[in-house]
Amino acid sequence: MIKYETPEMLPDELRKYCEAWSTGPVFMHPFRFEHFPFSSDPDILTEIAEEKGIFQSAVNENDWSLAFGYIVGWKHRFKFLNSFIEPEIPKNLCGDRVYWSLVFLALRESTNFLGQEEQVLKALDSSRREKGPVLNGEDHETFIALRNPIVGWRGVSARTELEAEEYCKGGFSWSIQRDVAERFAKRPMEQDSNPYVWRAEFATHEIDAYFPSAGEGEFIVRPSSHRQIHLENVVR
Repeated sequence: MIKYETPEMLPDELRKYCEAWSTGPVFMHPFRFEHFPFSSDPDILTEIAEEKGIFQSAVNENDWSLAFGYIVGWKHRFKFLNSFIEPEIPKNLCGDRVYWSLVFLALRESTNFLGQEEQVLKALDSSRREKGPVLNGEDHETFIALRNPIVGWRGVSARTELEAEEYCKGGFSWSIQRDVAERFAKRPMEQDSNPYVWRAEFATHEIDAYFPSAGEGEFIVRPSSHRQIHLENVVR
């Protein structure tokens, strides 16, 4: 049995998948997501190859949901969805709904979209039909009844107000609930960071996905450096 205590103990070709988190280093490979230390028996390269093989078999057998489920590192989901799964899904009404259901899962289950903005936009820009009804899920009827503007909240942790503003404008995820934004703002990302909560107004045509019933009042919009946002006081 091989036990990996630090990223340096991993084979050279796998070290690039290591990241420093507040809870310690993690190994975030598309087919393996582990917190250090962890053991691998047999060798982790063999395990990764086996899981990648299952992923490809699922794609070949048109079991796209199973294939998507094997992409365990949230930061890789949109890349694999765009490059390996989407081209195999038929371009018909049923296939289009399947595609958007996978995009919905990727949006809902991702911790954040840092470093994968291009892949997220590529997925959202698909010309496939049924985008709105599927990406809004059970909230679609509520969404189409909304009146403009929609007030959204976003909470970030940053060292300065300027940095927080940049993070906010560069984000996809907003919430219709201020308390959710405050909770995210208070998460300590860095030792000297401070919580910031921002408010903005959105027209319904700016919203790509709306699923507040998932638990965090969340909706998805495109990042914009020109968006008008307003800093709110945070209850510490």
